[in-house]
Amino acid sequence: MWHPDDFVFVPGRAPLTSLKFLVFISIVHFIMTCSLEMLMTNRTKPINVRRIQRYNNLLIGIYSGVTLYIFYLSKLWKFIDIYFVILNKTPVLMHFRWRHQTTSSVVLASLLGDVSYEWATIVSNSLLHTFTYPHFAGVWNAYPILLVLGAWQLIVGLSLSIYGITVGCDGSFYAKLWGLLIYITYTIGYLNKYFHLVDRLRHFISTSRHASKTL
Repeated sequence: MWHPDDFVFVPGRAPLTSLKFLVFISIVHFIMTCSLEMLMTNRTKPINVRRIQRYNNLLIGIYSGVTLYIFYLSKLWKFIDIYFVILNKTPVLMHFRWRHQTTSSVVLASLLGDVSYEWATIVSNSLLHTFTYPHFAGVWNAYPILLVLGAWQLIVGLSLSIYGITVGCDGSFYAKLWGLLIYITYTIGYLNKYFHLVDRLRHFISTSRHASKTL
């Protein structure tokens, strides 16, 4: 009892895994995020939850490292993370917001669609979080490692998604396609976060338009 080998994923029967629940919790999360942001906009000072936030980050890091077999549930737990950020009146980056809003749908789609190669992306993502959350909890400074593991996770996700669709690996085509589309958005967000790719592209387009008007 309570051994990893005893855990069996049964669509719709395993706790918190029905499509209705995912839609419900995603809507609730979106409403919570917007409501907290509206609340904190009217406050001059943040609500001091940094100690709780650090403990929460540390627990998620430990959880990611030792319980890969219920990986999907960690995606729901991460919803709390963004609430702490908002309560601290810290700006919420779009990449951060989008990733937290969508990761549970990617994981559940892979489970329901029985995508054969998802174990590799699960391991790479859990490895990243094992370093990420203790980093934000102040346990260690792992920024260089996070940069590498973040890129590695996206390379694994994109390459396996493309390979799975083109070669025809086992699993639902639509689940694989959804995963590929989401990984593309994550990659764009990652490149913009660390290398300001989108911002540079916007600047280039704006400069080009201005130059063409002056000719």
